[in-house]
Amino acid sequence: MTDFNPYTQNDTRPDQNCVEISGVDVQKATEPPLKYNMEEAISKYMSPNEYQEFRRLQVTTGAIISGSFSFGFLAGITVQESDLNIYVETNHGYELYNWMICNGFTVQDEKSTPKSTYEEHLQKSRPPVLMGANTFERNGTNIRITYCCTSPMEAILNFQLTGLMTFITYNRGYCLYPYGTFVQQKMMQNGEGPVTMLAEKYARLGWAIEKTFLSVTPEIPSHPAWQGSRMVGDDKTWIVDLPNPLHVPRPNLIEAHSWTTSFSYDKCLKGWRIKLVYYIVDFASFRHAYTVGDPSIGDIMVKHLGLMRPCEQYSEEEEMSPPGTMFTTFVPLPEVPNGILRAAKKKLPIKSMFFIHYDRSSIDDNTFGHNWDSMGPYIFKKDHFRRGIAVELEKLHGYRNKLQRNWETRRLERYHIIHFQQFVDETRAELIKQIETWSEGEEKVKVFQEKNNTVPHPTIKKKSDMVSGMTLAIMEHQQQWTARKVMFLHEDWKALKKGKDQLMNTYVARWKRI
Repeated sequence: MTDFNPYTQNDTRPDQNCVEISGVDVQKATEPPLKYNMEEAISKYMSPNEYQEFRRLQVTTGAIISGSFSFGFLAGITVQESDLNIYVETNHGYELYNWMICNGFTVQDEKSTPKSTYEEHLQKSRPPVLMGANTFERNGTNIRITYCCTSPMEAILNFQLTGLMTFITYNRGYCLYPYGTFVQQKMMQNGEGPVTMLAEKYARLGWAIEKTFLSVTPEIPSHPAWQGSRMVGDDKTWIVDLPNPLHVPRPNLIEAHSWTTSFSYDKCLKGWRIKLVYYIVDFASFRHAYTVGDPSIGDIMVKHLGLMRPCEQYSEEEEMSPPGTMFTTFVPLPEVPNGILRAAKKKLPIKSMFFIHYDRSSIDDNTFGHNWDSMGPYIFKKDHFRRGIAVELEKLHGYRNKLQRNWETRRLERYHIIHFQQFVDETRAELIKQIETWSEGEEKVKVFQEKNNTVPHPTIKKKSDMVSGMTLAIMEHQQQWTARKVMFLHEDWKALKKGKDQLMNTYVARWKRI
């Protein structure tokens, strides 16, 4: 493999000293414009120690840095007012999200960080290329993580300009179309969408934006793009090795991606448009998805799965889960208090007409509008005393049952769109949260009983005692449903440990018996 450096003399290319780079203050073109000190370049966004941690995350998640930062880094210029753009597969996005939060970044409201035209286009495409994005802020600087439906390389190959098809992995920087970008200073439009803002931005830096070619003859050096099969890291790619390389026991998987550069004639513009063609190879047994320029390459990858798989496994130190759970780590759960076990076993009034009616009716705020979905204080009306607390509790159980079922249905929907490990972690975190909520509720119940010296179902007719009794009954109702949620999550956890398909079976069995 030959690394292509457009700033290095080569007999097949024009004299680099004759290339005028307008509007950009760089060194002589025979020398690289930067020392490619990544720690220094990225210091605006993260410290040297944080960057080393982030590089290790890049190894495991396949995340890449792209956008204006990678372009400026390779071009030897500083692109003002640019965020640090990171692209990662959705399945591994939670790892980066958690790392950002743990390092003091805060998630910005997406309403205040509007999507670019590029993001909107790729989210609406069929099939979509991007799932979404989060912008993280710390000390006035922004890092934007974009979640890709398959591979970050698919997002790169859909960039609107060939000159922006640059990215940085944990050990290397890449430019896919370096001759046109850095020697001829041309950026070819990829696709037919508007690029007015991008064109203005990079025109100010000295780059020309061209929509079409007059000729499709891909002869070096006269053509800014090469027609035919391409791979990341081929002899047409410019590769920059970063200093202080990480030594990891796996190949550089980004260089397994390929695509095909072709051209289509635009009758309106009377020229040839660049067209990048690729296919997606994505299997459950692969840790990452890949772009391939030829469908037959995907067949070869599948046939050689046994050889490829060891390169993508987690380290041996990590706990391995049962088959079907994609090498998931299950951190042990805390012990469930006996009080939760007792409360969760209390029977529901499932044969009551009030329970049946409110369980099957649409959820409204008539009852929970009295603040009966919390630990109080509660609002009571004359009708509540007239009908009695038993009727109100039966109605509440019906409401609560419907709410619980809706909540679990939303969890199932989320289960199908996020990474399995993330769902496992979220289930454990939610279970711990509900145990803490139940423990706090028990303290409130105990304090209320001692203060009011009351029982949940009073037989006397004194109004103050009735209020106290009804309050205690609703508090215990709240505790019962918190306990039920804990046990439901515990069942989900055990189902997840058995394999991916068990969660749906558990959900169906649970709601059949209620």
